[in-house]
Amino acid sequence: MAVRLLSPAKINLRLKVLGKRADGYHEVDTILQSMDLCDEVTIALSNEDLRLHAPPHLPSGEGNLCYQAAQAFFARLGRVPGATLWLTKRIPVQAGLGGGSSNAAAVLLGLNQLHHNPLSTEELGLLAARLGSDVPFFLAGGTARARGRGEQLEALPDARQWWLRIIKPYAGLSTAEVYAAWRPHTGTREVCGDDGYYNDLEQAAQELLPPLADIYQVLRLDGAKRVLLCGSGSAVCGFYASPPVGVLSLGDGYCEFLARTMTRLEYSRATAVKECEVI
Repeated sequence: MAVRLLSPAKINLRLKVLGKRADGYHEVDTILQSMDLCDEVTIALSNEDLRLHAPPHLPSGEGNLCYQAAQAFFARLGRVPGATLWLTKRIPVQAGLGGGSSNAAAVLLGLNQLHHNPLSTEELGLLAARLGSDVPFFLAGGTARARGRGEQLEALPDARQWWLRIIKPYAGLSTAEVYAAWRPHTGTREVCGDDGYYNDLEQAAQELLPPLADIYQVLRLDGAKRVLLCGSGSAVCGFYASPPVGVLSLGDGYCEFLARTMTRLEYSRATAVKECEVI
């Protein structure tokens, strides 16, 4: 038997960086929001070694969070890893949309289902936190506040619904380099709209990748109600009260995605583990 799960992206509605911690991570206070831009993860148990079939531009071994998640799950059960994973990508990489973390969470949920749920929600959360700061959020999705390095989660009421236009330059930004370029905030934050949305990493990201400024301008001219950097970038998101129309033309070197925010119930339904056959 095999199972298939959707693996949604996220946006940070608010991202406050509080400073660098002794362990090298940065202390954050952020509000995470799920969206319906999704990858797909398929898992089948196997008597052979752990295998991952990923797109050519991604690692297919221990450098991939999907692979690491499967290793961690089997280690927690005290079993030799035996599964085949297939990863279909739609969420761009190095975009700040949490695709890798979402994929890892999907692997944990899928393997747990295939083994008849030996791990509780709390145990899955502990495994997820060891894999990455954002991974625990993707176990439940919706709208949540994350503190610490991102692993301390508090579920929040569903945020208002937004339609999203996401533009990403082909050039990516690594989370590590953006946080390294971050400087403590002074003065008044530039808050985006009356919702209190902002991202403390925007200045650092724009200094590292100046063409981001053009994306902000294009989205504002298109009528976006809010424009925010996605996480640590390099994608930028425009928020719309109704579905945006058409495709914006920024020339070569950019890709564009349309999405919508998801409630926690919508997330739960979208990410439900479904049995499937692998051909």
